[in-house]
Amino acid sequence: MLTGNYEIIKSVNISLVLDALRHHEQLSRSDIARLTGLTTGTITNIVHKLIDHGLVEETGSSTSSTGGRKPILLRLAARGAYAIGIEVTTTGIKGMLVNFLAEPIHTLEKPGVFRYQQGLYSIADLIKELQQHLPDEQDKLLGVGISLPGWVHFATGKVQNLPNLPGWENVNLKDDLEQEIRLPVFIDNDANLGALGELWFGKGRMYQQLIYILVEDGIGSGFVFNHQVYHGRGYTVGELGHIPFGGSDQPCSCGNRGCLDVTASNRAMLRNYATRTGENITIEALNSRFQQGEEAARAVMEECADRLGRGCGALINLYGPEAIIIGGTVVHQNPHFLDLVKEATLKYALPVMSREVLLTGSQLKERSGLYGCVALVFQSTLQPYSLQSVGGTQSG
Repeated sequence: MLTGNYEIIKSVNISLVLDALRHHEQLSRSDIARLTGLTTGTITNIVHKLIDHGLVEETGSSTSSTGGRKPILLRLAARGAYAIGIEVTTTGIKGMLVNFLAEPIHTLEKPGVFRYQQGLYSIADLIKELQQHLPDEQDKLLGVGISLPGWVHFATGKVQNLPNLPGWENVNLKDDLEQEIRLPVFIDNDANLGALGELWFGKGRMYQQLIYILVEDGIGSGFVFNHQVYHGRGYTVGELGHIPFGGSDQPCSCGNRGCLDVTASNRAMLRNYATRTGENITIEALNSRFQQGEEAARAVMEECADRLGRGCGALINLYGPEAIIIGGTVVHQNPHFLDLVKEATLKYALPVMSREVLLTGSQLKERSGLYGCVALVFQSTLQPYSLQSVGGTQSG
């Protein structure tokens, strides 16, 4: 494994300082002391170390000082560290290299449907190609975050099953990939990483409690409680797509019937459209026909939006989140579908609860998952201890 800056930032107090700087564009040393609860002497020593290692830089004096010596402002250094995000979907593999400010440096995409062994080598090749854009700074690459569309054990990196990708059963992608690339690898499912992406870089930044719903070939959800993605104890949590809401006898891969996966997902929409018209089309074409006013397309999307609204209403009634963020191709390409989901949600959620909830589309759109992947790398390295998890009271 590479060390370099990965080792530097694993200290509790150092990670608290970096977490404070991540949440604010610029801070003075006294600002950091106030936010973290660390002593000014500790802050001085930590900042000196972080500047020496190129993770933090001084940006000049504050203009808001009320008198006396103006404090020097600090920020994360863009070239202080890097991360790679890899997103595996049912249509291909995407990769993104970002700097310490999460600014994209290079992106790649490899279309196709990959069984496990081929997928493993394709991911490794994509990572190595992205690494070529850091010829002189390989020791600053903190690791790789990977998004998978299925049941993943977050702590171990073991893949239980990817229902819509054949050959990905009972394999340990984390161990296998780390052997290939000699970098730390962090893995989670697509809905959790969509939630993490929005939490760190999108609309979720201002919320403590939110739910992210991903609508693609299946439906998943990621839960954020107290500004942290919730993982539960096993392989999966937030399986909204495998809750049957009635009104359909369509069999689901989980063994139940009428689940949201088979009544409100992209595949469900396309199957329903083919049943109505006898025509097999893509989700992009369905969105286009809906926007052109085609009756069959509208009927299909209204039905699926109503079912998804049942799910959203149930989540509001159960958890009372501050926000529900919906992502996925159908929402990114067709904002009118989101309006239909909102209307349906209001029918099924208790009014006293729904009026307190923002239901909105993803700010990061098709890159929510990739940003979640790089956030997972930064979280697992610079934020093993966050301001939220320790209450900002560390000292010494």
